[in-house]
Amino acid sequence: MRTFYILAATQVFSMVGSAITNFAIGVWLFTETGNATPIVLTAFFTWLPPAFLNSFAGVFVLRTPYLLSLVDDEKVLGVLLTIASVGLVGGGLITMVWQGTEQRIHTIMPALALGAVTMILYGLVRTPLVLAIVGFVMMLPYKLSNALLSTVMQSKVPPDMQGRVFSFTSQLSLFALPLTYLLTGPLIDNVLEPAVGGTYWHWVEPLVGSSPGAGMGLYIVVCGTIWLVGTLLVYALPIVRHMEKRLPNYRAVVAEAAGGA
Repeated sequence: MRTFYILAATQVFSMVGSAITNFAIGVWLFTETGNATPIVLTAFFTWLPPAFLNSFAGVFVLRTPYLLSLVDDEKVLGVLLTIASVGLVGGGLITMVWQGTEQRIHTIMPALALGAVTMILYGLVRTPLVLAIVGFVMMLPYKLSNALLSTVMQSKVPPDMQGRVFSFTSQLSLFALPLTYLLTGPLIDNVLEPAVGGTYWHWVEPLVGSSPGAGMGLYIVVCGTIWLVGTLLVYALPIVRHMEKRLPNYRAVVAEAAGGA
C-alpha cells in the first residue's frame, strides 16, 4: 500500500501542477490581450480533442470482438485490424505533406466529423470488404486532427509553457479513458446484446440486424451519432470557427513588443 500511496500522491501533485500551468497561461493571455476570450478558447481547445476522442475510446477497444462476431475468422479479423492501422498511419503521412487549411480549425473539425460519420457506418455495415474500407477511412482523421491541433497550440502558447500544456492535455485524455472502459463492457454484455431479438429490437433491426454482434453495432452507431452531433454543434459556434484569428499568436506578440522597444 505504501507504493500505491506514493504513486497516488505523485499523480495528485502532477494534476495540481497542470492546473496551475493552465491558470498561468490564462493570466499571461489576459495580460497580453486584455480580453477574456483568448483564455476561454485556450481552455476549450485544450479540452476538446480528449473529450471527443477518448469519450468513445471504448468503441475502439470494442471493435475486435465486434469484428470477430461478424466475420468469425481470426485471419480475416487480423486483416481488417491491419487495414485500419494502415489508415491511422496514412493520416500521419497526410500531415507530413499537407498542413491543412489556412485556419486549421476548418480542417480539425471536419476531420472529427468524418471520424464520427465513419464510426456510424462501422456499426451498420456487415461485409468484410466494406468493413475494411470504412475502418481505413475511420482511422485517417485522428493523427491529422491531433497533429494540426498541436500545431495551433504550439503557435499560441509560449515555448517555455508548452511542455506543461501538453501534459495537461494528456491528463484530460487519461481522465476519460477509465470511465469509457468501465461502461462499455457491462452495457454490451448486460443490456444491448441480451436485447437483440427481444421485444423492442424491431425498432433498430433494420439498421444493425439481429445477428450476434448487433448489440455492439448499435452501441457503435449511437456513439458515432453523439460524436457527430457534438462536433457539428461545436463547429457551429462563431467563437470556435474564428478562434485562430481571435487568439493571439505568441511569436507575433513577441515581435511587436521588440519593435515597440
